[in-house]
Amino acid sequence: MTLKETMSRIHEANMELLLEMDRVCRKHGIPYYLLGGALIGTLRGGDLIPWDDDVDVLLFREDYERFVRVCPQALGEKFRFLDFTTFSEFFDFIPKIANISVTYATTAFGDDDFYGRRYNHPTLDLFILDHRPKAFGRHTLRMRLIYLMAMGHRKTIHYAQYRGIYKAAAFLGAAVGKCVSMQTIARWYENAQKCRDEGNGAYYLSNDMIEPGLWGFLYREEWFAGKREECLRGIPFPVPFDTEAILTMQYGDFMQLPPEDKRVPQHVMTIVEDGNT
Repeated sequence: MTLKETMSRIHEANMELLLEMDRVCRKHGIPYYLLGGALIGTLRGGDLIPWDDDVDVLLFREDYERFVRVCPQALGEKFRFLDFTTFSEFFDFIPKIANISVTYATTAFGDDDFYGRRYNHPTLDLFILDHRPKAFGRHTLRMRLIYLMAMGHRKTIHYAQYRGIYKAAAFLGAAVGKCVSMQTIARWYENAQKCRDEGNGAYYLSNDMIEPGLWGFLYREEWFAGKREECLRGIPFPVPFDTEAILTMQYGDFMQLPPEDKRVPQHVMTIVEDGNT
């Protein structure tokens, strides 16, 4: 199967994920919004980005918790909800929905068997907006420390990506984390995500990756103040009211294509379908 054929099949699976998310949320009155590459795609030409191999959505905390309550029973048979709080291994703190009708033979992140091959499928990532705490720096430091502890429950830790004190912190955090169950660390992380400083008008993505630039973005309440839909492949999906403000904050000139060497899939290597790779 060529790369073009592979990406075409993955995009079909990703559209199925988005349509299932939309069906469940509309049925139960749960607001959500496109995010990331899918959101950019609505403005660049109304289609998924050719090299983007997953899809992201965004929910406010209260809406995410409503979704979690209904989705295990509401999702169709080809979809699986992957809740990081239930696993003994640490992949990341991002809940996902997997489309198990497509299986990856291998993935870019590796250690597939260690994770029970649960991530060897196209996935929809659910990002959560929580209220921004007043002591945001101290708050995110606490979350980073918990994240480092969770890394002790990975098979492979890529220490080479860290430098200086951060590498030492990664070593120490992972070593301590091995002494604590992953379920306990996950509870600590979920409790840390939630902030009671309501009314400050600012939110942050509380389950994003550990990079400071991502956690540091603040999302204004007014960016979600009205209803708006944009189309992917002719199908309308909900997007933030001020989509342009969010994408500019995250990517700068989001209409500008990245360099050619960056236009590659980030997760999938090869897929298996009907017994063939």
